[in-house]
Amino acid sequence: MHFEKDDIPPGFGMLLGRNENAMKCFSGMTDTEKEDVIRQAQAARSTDDIAQIIECTLR
Repeated sequence: MHFEKDDIPPGFGMLLGRNENAMKCFSGMTDTEKEDVIRQAQAARSTDDIAQIIECTLR
């Protein structure tokens, strides 16, 4: 599956952009891995939940 810009939750992009290590980790993932992380972020109920996803998944 291919994600468009509008599919990525704004909080995810914002928080990812603030964390250089997470950004590097995300960019090194396979498309399938990226899709999984994006789906988790889409299901998150708050920006704090998205931050937790980034902290736990993108180390």
